[in-house]
Amino acid sequence: IRRPPRSTLFTYATLFRSSISILYLLTIIALPFACSRTVVFASALVSALLWNFLFIPPKLTFSIASFEDVLMFIAFFLAAFVGGFLTSRLKEKESALLLRERRMAFLYGFTRAISRVRGIEEVARFTGEYLLEHLDLHSAVCLRNDDGLLDTATIMGSGPDLVPDLGFDDELARRCFASRECVSAGDNRLYLPLGSQESVLGILYVTGKSDRMIRGESREILATLAGNVALTIERELLRSEEHTSELQSPNTI
Repeated sequence: IRRPPRSTLFTYATLFRSSISILYLLTIIALPFACSRTVVFASALVSALLWNFLFIPPKLTFSIASFEDVLMFIAFFLAAFVGGFLTSRLKEKESALLLRERRMAFLYGFTRAISRVRGIEEVARFTGEYLLEHLDLHSAVCLRNDDGLLDTATIMGSGPDLVPDLGFDDELARRCFASRECVSAGDNRLYLPLGSQESVLGILYVTGKSDRMIRGESREILATLAGNVALTIERELLRSEEHTSELQSPNTI
């Protein structure tokens, strides 16, 4: 039996190593769709070492005999690292776009629905029902009284009787109202001011179960929602003042 020339065997071995390296690269590029970026980077390093250990001569060692194989090993590792990094970036941007789309749909639906609600108590009730339905969060609304102080004795929402059992704190609510900034009480309780830095109408209290985190993107959504609630309450207050002025004004003939 005639053996193939040495040059032919070397060509076959090179093609085999190239095929294995391409399979490794495809695996690294596909990993970000199922794993985190840390796993992708670790896999790129492990695949390069395995490729060196199993297929680059001398085999079953981590040493590399020729300078060409050293360059090939470095190129493979960089290709795997960069390919995995770019794919993970694309995956993160896709997830961010989907999350932003869901956020916009959530806020648009809330703004559109609350614009048809009349009455401050109905606004608070609708807000509580909407948050409970879409985010599994309980909420309550406290407004300022005629003296300009927060009235924590009057709590409005979808279930105001449940709020004391869910950790509502008068002191934290007043701190939020006075500072006109969000006040957090852990990962599952949040007090948001209703209004702007110039004028605060009250506070929106949001809470969830112990395994429901209110932070990051969820906190930004709730802050935007609180702004819409404040505008609606301000609209209802102006409507009430106009109605009162009409009743108190003398009839003219």
